[in-house]
Amino acid sequence: MFESLNGMSTGFRTMEYNWRDVALYALAIGAEEDDLPFTYEKDMKVIPTFGVLPVFSNINILPEQPSAYSAFFLARDLMARELGRQVPNGLHMWHEITIERPMDPISGKMIYEQRIKGSYPWKGKGVITELEIPVYDEAGRLLCMNRSTAATRISGLIEDDTKPPVTKVSFPDREPDLTSDSLITRTQNMLYRLTGDTTPAHADPEVAREQFQSEVFMHGLCTYGFACRMAIKAVLGFSSEKVTRFAAQMRAMVFPGTPIRILIWKTSDTSAVFKLINPETGTVLLDHGALEWKQ
Repeated sequence: MFESLNGMSTGFRTMEYNWRDVALYALAIGAEEDDLPFTYEKDMKVIPTFGVLPVFSNINILPEQPSAYSAFFLARDLMARELGRQVPNGLHMWHEITIERPMDPISGKMIYEQRIKGSYPWKGKGVITELEIPVYDEAGRLLCMNRSTAATRISGLIEDDTKPPVTKVSFPDREPDLTSDSLITRTQNMLYRLTGDTTPAHADPEVAREQFQSEVFMHGLCTYGFACRMAIKAVLGFSSEKVTRFAAQMRAMVFPGTPIRILIWKTSDTSAVFKLINPETGTVLLDHGALEWKQ
């Protein structure tokens, strides 16, 4: 379905950043008072999910663009053209980032391309779009690879379900080895959008209701970043440079003002699995989470 989308690209873009962007990102994903290695330029370290910013960012991007426009939006517009009718925005379902080398925390460039890797029927409800976003440094070396899926509801499509495989994890049959709590504040969505994802549904109540029949909700990659920061602190202290992979499935909309708890099970000397929940309701927010690192 929509095979013509496969391989389509937004083209190469460049995102310039400096230490203020690195610190702002850390604060936008909930950095706390004792998180100085992530927020203070002295001996600063980069939280690996900083590498997801190119997915939706329209700040510090060249060529310039007037609004956030990821390959998910490209897929939406191409599907609308093929169907001859309006297609809604999709909801982020899963994201994985693999880290090839740590990013410079003081300044640098991320040169990236967003590619539509595939589109798949989704149980007659619509289409699953799969993206691949390699991110390079100025020397052309691969910094990280983003892989991502989103679900777009489109009525009247075939009853089929051949969505791309999402790596699921097995959770040990025991209590979590580590837990940590945090809070997504009432203004976290407005802070996170300063990192570049200015998609209106995360700020404008009218747009959220019109497009998703919802109140304003958090950026999925903000919640994802919260989980990464919390997992790194719990498992590795501040040794973020050791992280090689971080992945999670988005299970529920998260709203500003939500308390969160990460549950972590160590599965080897270099890996752990996790869930992110709302401790007040028990709702699973992120599932099938995986953190991997080098010694």
